[in-house]
Amino acid sequence: MNNIEFDEELNLKLYNKLLLEFERYKEKLLTMSPEEILKHAYKYVMYEEIVCICEYTEFNTKRVKALLKSPTPLEDIFSKWEHSDYSYMDVMQDIIELTADDKIEKAKKRNSRNKDAKERLELKAYI
Repeated sequence: MNNIEFDEELNLKLYNKLLLEFERYKEKLLTMSPEEILKHAYKYVMYEEIVCICEYTEFNTKRVKALLKSPTPLEDIFSKWEHSDYSYMDVMQDIIELTADDKIEKAKKRNSRNKDAKERLELKAYI
């Protein structure tokens, strides 16, 4: 086995370990009341995102080995994320503003077309 195959195998092993941890977490959630599940919704989504990222990303051998040593790498990654200064809120705010701007532009175009149509009708009335 060459280094590339070894790295791919290690990354797959990490992905499978994360996936198993995620599935166990999901099973635990399903034993809870709907209210309790909702309290864990953010963590569930972030766990899912982490697993998805790890499915499509090749990490270097040192990093993969370090994460594989942990009994709960998914929780470790989430905990690091949860206590970091990074935030998706700035990105979400930008998306909200872009969405609103798109709606404003569409409304302007629609109003402009309506105004043009009204003016054409008024012109026809004079002819």
